[in-house]
Amino acid sequence: MIKLPNLVSKAQKAMPLHLVDEGSLADWLKSQSTSDRTWVEYNEFEGKAGQRLVVPGKGGSPSMVVCGMSSPSVFWDFAWLPTSLPQGNYRLEKSLDSDLGTEVALGWALGGYRYARYNKGRDNSYARLVWPLGADRRHVRRTYSAITLARDLINTPAADFGPAELAAAVKGVAKAAGAR
Repeated sequence: MIKLPNLVSKAQKAMPLHLVDEGSLADWLKSQSTSDRTWVEYNEFEGKAGQRLVVPGKGGSPSMVVCGMSSPSVFWDFAWLPTSLPQGNYRLEKSLDSDLGTEVALGWALGGYRYARYNKGRDNSYARLVWPLGADRRHVRRTYSAITLARDLINTPAADFGPAELAAAVKGVAKAAGAR
């Protein structure tokens, strides 16, 4: 089974993560406390893809994170989160439909990708996401595996990746798929 970076099955403590887009922000704000609404508005958070805002709680420590996404969303909307959020565990605050949960998980996993052929011992500790309920884990693993293989092949210098190595990579994919 493929181990995905920065995705965990469960976590003792996980920061709530709210996903909103420009169209859903106003309704989401109505469900928040006055101080949280004020913080979001003061920081000019608009729910746009690529925006994130850490909202402080009592005593100044973070109470939640709000992230913007496009509408309709794409998995790349979430790929920047593992490296831009503070280290720790995060969980989606509300249940998502399975397609969106799958997009979030795939984007999060791809955001944790690092070309590691020459840096085997390097620590890539980033923010971790608790698997969204209903996310298609098999789809995420297969897609992650395909994209990271392509990235690894592209990132390997030509001096280390000639015809023989390409043939070996193709045979590896074929064998994993049960082809002959």
